[in-house]
Amino acid sequence: MASDPAASQVLKTAVYQRPGHILAVAADESFRKKLAGELAKQGHTVLATADGQHALDLAQGAQFDLAVVEVALPDIDGVELCRRLKANAGTRHPAVMLLAAAPNVEAQVRGLEGGASDFLSKPLAWPVLHARIVAVLEQQRTVASFQAEHERIEGRARECARELQAANAGLQKEIARRTQVEKIWRDSEERCALVERGANDGLWDWDFVTKQVHFSPRWKNMLGYGPNELKDHLDEWLTRVHPDDRVGLRDDIQVHVSGLSAHLEHEFRMLHKDGTYRWVFCRGLATKNADGQPCRMAGSQTDITERKLAEFKAAHDAFHDELTGLANRALFLDRVGQALARTRQNANAKSAVLYLGIDRFEIINDGLGFQTGNALLAAFAKRLQRCLRPTDTFARLAGEEFGVLLEDVRSLAEATALANSIHQVLTDPFQLGDREVFVTASVGIVLTKTKYAGAEDLVRDAHTAMHSAMAAGKSRQETFASGMHAQVLTQLHMENDLRQAIKGREFCLWYQPIVSLQSGRVSGFEALIRWRRPYGLVQPSDFIHLAEETELILPITAWVFHEAFAQMRDWLKQFPERAGMTVSVNASGTAFSEGHLHRQVAEALKETGIAGSSVKVELTEGVLMQHDDGSTLAILSQLKSMELGLAIDDFGTGYSNLSYMHRLPIDILKIDRSFVSSMGPGGKNSEIVRTIKALAHNLGMVTVAEGVETQQQLDQIRELGCEYGQGFLFSKPLPADEAGQLLAADPKW
Repeated sequence: MASDPAASQVLKTAVYQRPGHILAVAADESFRKKLAGELAKQGHTVLATADGQHALDLAQGAQFDLAVVEVALPDIDGVELCRRLKANAGTRHPAVMLLAAAPNVEAQVRGLEGGASDFLSKPLAWPVLHARIVAVLEQQRTVASFQAEHERIEGRARECARELQAANAGLQKEIARRTQVEKIWRDSEERCALVERGANDGLWDWDFVTKQVHFSPRWKNMLGYGPNELKDHLDEWLTRVHPDDRVGLRDDIQVHVSGLSAHLEHEFRMLHKDGTYRWVFCRGLATKNADGQPCRMAGSQTDITERKLAEFKAAHDAFHDELTGLANRALFLDRVGQALARTRQNANAKSAVLYLGIDRFEIINDGLGFQTGNALLAAFAKRLQRCLRPTDTFARLAGEEFGVLLEDVRSLAEATALANSIHQVLTDPFQLGDREVFVTASVGIVLTKTKYAGAEDLVRDAHTAMHSAMAAGKSRQETFASGMHAQVLTQLHMENDLRQAIKGREFCLWYQPIVSLQSGRVSGFEALIRWRRPYGLVQPSDFIHLAEETELILPITAWVFHEAFAQMRDWLKQFPERAGMTVSVNASGTAFSEGHLHRQVAEALKETGIAGSSVKVELTEGVLMQHDDGSTLAILSQLKSMELGLAIDDFGTGYSNLSYMHRLPIDILKIDRSFVSSMGPGGKNSEIVRTIKALAHNLGMVTVAEGVETQQQLDQIRELGCEYGQGFLFSKPLPADEAGQLLAADPKW
């Protein structure tokens, strides 16, 4: 998004500072140290204390220019401390700046009445504090300078009076000289009074009669000029004011001179000698002659460039994402709301909202780290801007999710075309350091319609369509349809029911036997979860995916380990002759990727007392391929240290990296049922099973053929040399009691 042009014209230079001696009084030690440190960085000499009485003692013995005092002190509050400092002849000259924990009008009024020069509220913006301290110090020094001048002139007047008396000149001459000295004294006093009330930084003094303006050296230096480079003329001031600010400044001057405002106070930009503009704050006070007509105005000018830059940045940050620089959700919703309002006024004024989500971003974040993930988000945002028009609003809405508002579209086809362009620009990899990362995005699309009550509803539907695109296979787009919302509500209800099922222990395990093809007897069981609902058992395929998405799979997996291990412990006690029998449990990909798996298995082994050798943990190829080989090997090695057997489930359906698979401590390959169920004499799938068996043999692994349903398939896998079989030919999954009866019967195949 384009930044404020005014801000871009301001040169980012530090405010001129002349260090001073500062007494810092703050009760909180950490804040006191932070305050002292920040002041010291600016070159100030800092004397810090925690309480008011100690501050009074220090003030008597130390010379300082400014006291920065926290209102809330343990003994004397800051306002009272300010009053006491100002009431004491020895400490009344230094300025006092009060700090409050929060905006407090009453404390501010009391403090200013007690003599405080400034009042700030926490939390402090350090650049603003430094600028305000510089302004107060400069004002204090200016006033002190004029007071010294005043005293010098007054002393000279007394000296002149003594000289006149000593000379014993004529009375008329003495009166004339005294009158002249008194006039000089009054002029000096008037100027000092004006300076004290109007001075802040660079000083100016405008004579309405002569049209001349006196500028102090600091005023000129603020604009990059030396003391003798500018004439004492009004044009030297007004012609340097930014053209957009001149009318406002002239109006405020006129209002004050007319008596309609107590002071002149105005912020505007002034042209620096280097060609840039600086923000300044001008204050002034006009005086009138004996006839009541304005005759003179004097005041000060403060460089507030850093403060204005901080304000511009704060305003920008409030509506933009810090990482990508894009509009944030608040600004995006505002723009969508405006587009929706135009559609209500004119049905032909259509706009489209695209909601984008980076597919499988959590894998990149978990596998490569948050720093790489952030780098990808920034690069993703930059690349997608190639597809957009200058009038489109591009925003980061949350995490890896982005939004695009296309205004003035004629049809849905334009939004679809943009989605296709997005998919196209993502075909090239992102270069993140020494890594190439490929990503895709799912896109949800919705058009503005008068039925929408607000921007949130429209963006919600685009978000729903995006999730539908992800569920349909990722790297695609979906246009919102009314049925999608119902699906989201159904999923929400399912998630709530799933949470209640965990609390209510509504799950149970069924067991499918795994048969040794050498002995023909049951060698173990695979534990399979079921969800008991009032209308019957729910298969894992209907809820495991949702459990993975919501991370409810973690407590579910922990329960499965404990339940399966406890059941195997009971069977081994009941059938001691089957000491080598094992139970296989499917591990959650979420538990594996987030490092919970080792802890869950270890806790279940400890609580049930079963040996690790009686357990086999099954992992899919997809889970193993999500991580680099180093992290995968580390996790598997942890599991193997507990003497577990490790199996790759549904082998052959994924995309295993065989170049490093031999390094993984895998014991078993489970051949997917899709290959076994379609085996036939001389068929291609028979060769696939033969190849997998040969691969397992070469890697020192055994095989389990899944989905064995016919005697012919059993004969074939025996002939191919598979060690174990599993399928409906032997038995369907059984409740624990029926599986126990099967063990007791001890069938052979």
